Parts: sequence; structure tokens; C-alpha cells
Amino acid sequence: MTSDGERRRERRALWLAALLVVAFASAGLAFLRRGAVPPSTSAPDAASVPATSVAPRLLPPRMQGALALQRQIVEELRQLRVDDPLAARLAAMATPTTMPEASTMPEVDRQWLALAVHGHELGELQPCACPTNPLGGLGRRATWTTLLRAQVGGMLGVHIGGALCAQPGDGSEPGALRQARAELFFAVWAHMGVRVLHAAIHELAIGLPELQRLARKHGIALVSSSLVWLPTAATGAGAARSSPLPAVVLLRLNGLKIGVLGLASPLPSGKGPILLEKGLNFDDPLVAARRGVQAAKAQGAQLIVALTSLKRPELHRVAAEVPEIHAFLGTEGAEQTTILESVEHAVFADSHRQGKVGVALLLRPGSVPGSWQPSERATALRAERASLHAILAGFAVAPTEVTAEAVRQEMQRMTSRIEAIDALLRLGAVFEPGAGALALWTQPLDQTFASEPWTQARVDRHLAAHPQSAGR
Repeated sequence: MTSDGERRRERRALWLAALLVVAFASAGLAFLRRGAVPPSTSAPDAASVPATSVAPRLLPPRMQGALALQRQIVEELRQLRVDDPLAARLAAMATPTTMPEASTMPEVDRQWLALAVHGHELGELQPCACPTNPLGGLGRRATWTTLLRAQVGGMLGVHIGGALCAQPGDGSEPGALRQARAELFFAVWAHMGVRVLHAAIHELAIGLPELQRLARKHGIALVSSSLVWLPTAATGAGAARSSPLPAVVLLRLNGLKIGVLGLASPLPSGKGPILLEKGLNFDDPLVAARRGVQAAKAQGAQLIVALTSLKRPELHRVAAEVPEIHAFLGTEGAEQTTILESVEHAVFADSHRQGKVGVALLLRPGSVPGSWQPSERATALRAERASLHAILAGFAVAPTEVTAEAVRQEMQRMTSRIEAIDALLRLGAVFEPGAGALALWTQPLDQTFASEPWTQARVDRHLAAHPQSAGR
């Protein structure tokens, strides 16, 4: 029988092993996301960079402290002498050799298509108030969209949500202001070519009937695979859940059929006034994803994309359990990505808060229907590995939580995935012949982008009529 002291030592060992990834996760993610090369440009030739400057650039300064932390924790694990398989696996994989290398995106030609990814505006209409390099603004975004359309063979816009207000539960904002701002957003989205909007919590805050009215008026489809009516006394708790919105929207882009899903996390009771008191909530993400995929396949979708406001661990769980989804766009936390990440069999990308960055998912169809891969597969796998490390580090924040069986199972799954990534990288992670290619282009919407006159004129008229919208 295991004594209380031995159990405490085992829990301590598992926590320490998970903690090994903390420093590498933060440094690794910073390295991954510090900048990406646009598809239309090339990286500097290696011969043009002095040899003495290459190695320091591949190892961020914070890694020195990370190595010291790793040595300290590994020594404590040796002293504990605990034989926990998961702790040993975590300790083995936390090594500085996992740092990613820089990569370039493919050159764009007319064979490439694009999904312009919008989202996370949080009610912002103008560039941010940053004193040195203000980013964002609807006018600049419209200009960026026009430039993107000119570079590819075809383009459509999708919106991951998080736009119509800053705080969905904020009852202090006048309803007339929120409605006028929503009207402006929809008009500009339609002008920029947005064809589908994920009805997330920030959108539903204006009310489902008003959201549906604006969508019909401006020709933008609403999607939510997650939104469902709650059971009532008349239907009974076991009744099948119906949805007021379609689980999938089928887009056609130059002959390519794209099934677009919308996934969100179920709301806690504190969000009751927005949805729960209206008899609505978001379904379990796995159930919703399967429902959306079934509908997409029934309509002949060749590429399935999920627009999400999921938490990152939820997104990874859905990707592992529903491999038919090819791409996940967006998270609850608005994680800016500059490199396309793999996530199980799919890819993942997200945008910055307040609409500061333009994001495009680039598509080049292949000869094998329904087969898609990141064009830079090894880089995408390294990016996923770093993100999994960050999630494991989050589990290690509170030592008592790692004793919960559900959390431990999730850690086991993520650890197995990291080991699978390592195996793929050792094999070279080559791009499979015939697969369609997926790539990412991100562009900070800075002062080099002039505001498009049509869009900026409407923003200016809105701010003149509603000055309280300025400086949000």
C-alpha cells in the first residue's frame, strides 16, 4: 500500500516534471511569434548573415535562465527518486534542442486562394492609441484586404467573432450605440468580402434577432455549430437540442467547397443575461464539432474550417477527436500567431486583439481531394510542440490540480502528441505528394497602410454621431 508520504512525493515529482516546460514554453512561443515573412517576400540569404551572429539569434536570452531552471528541477527529481512514467516523459522532452528555426512562407501566385480572417475587434473602429506605432482600424483593414485580393487567384472573408462590443455583459453601454456600431461593422464587412460570421458571445450580446436582421440585410451568413436551445419543461431534459443557426455554412471559392463551422465554449452561470436567461447556451465542443462536420460532409465540403472562441486545451481536444476538421481559426484568448501551427491533423491560426493585424489563411488545392497539409510542415509541427509545452506549463501552475484524473489524462494525451511530433520531425516531416497546401500570412496594420476612403468615411460619420465610440 502506498503511504501518504509516497503519494505526496509522486505528486511533487509530476508537478516538477511539468514545470520543466514553463521556461521553454514562454521562450519558445516568443521565438515563434516574433515575426513572419509575408508570402510575397523572401528571407535573407544565409550567406549574407555573419556566421558569428547566427547562433545567438536562435537562442533567446531568456533560454539561459531556462537552462538553469531545468538543471535545478531535474536534480530535485533525482533526489525524489520517484518512478512516475509521465514525470519521466515530461522531463525527457524538456530540452533546448526543441527550439524552432525560422522559415519563410511560399511565394504567392494565382494558384493560391485566400481566406481573409477577421476577428477580435472588441468594438474598436480606429487604430489603437499606442504612442509609437498605432495598429489596426477598419480603414486600414479594408486597404489590406484589397491588396490581399490582388495577390491571389480568389479570396473570401470569414469572421471568427469577438467584434461588436468590448464587454458582452456590460449593461452600461447604451443600446443605441451598440446597435449603430454593429450596423457599421456589418456594412464594412460586406464591403470587404466577409461571407460568414461566427455568432460568438460578443455578437450575441446585441440579441439574436438583431444579429439575424443585420446578417440578412448585408448578405453575411451566420454560423454556430454550438448554439442550442436549452431543454424546457415541455421538451424534457433528454430532448435533442435544436439550434437557431446553421451548424455549417458552405462557401464556394473558385470551385473549392469550404465548410465553415462555428465552435464556442459553454457559458458559466455568470453569463446568464446574455444567453442563459434567453433559453440558449453553447453545446459541448466535441458534440458541436461532430454535428458541424457531419453537415459539412453531407454538403460535399472539400475543406472544413472551424471558426472558434474555444480555450486552447479545448481546441486541442476537438482536433484530436474530430480529425475531419482541416483548420481551426481563433481562440477565446486571441492568440496572435505569425507561423501556421499544426494541431493534431489540422492547422491553427489566430489574430490579435482589437483588429491590429491582418491574417490570411492561404490555400493551394492539391490533386488528392480532402487532403491538406501546412506547406512548411516541420515548422508547423515545432510550433504545435511549443504550444503544447505552454499548455502543460499551465497545468503545472497549481500543484494540487495535477492530481485530478481528468487533468492527468489530458497531460498524458498532450505528452503522447509531443512524442509523436518528435517522431515525425526525426523522419523529416515531409510534405505529402498530392496534398493541398496551407500557409499563413500576417501583416501588422501599421501606418504604412492608408485608410480606404469608403470605409473611413463611414467610420468618421459614425464617430461624429456617436463621439462616445471614439478612443475605445
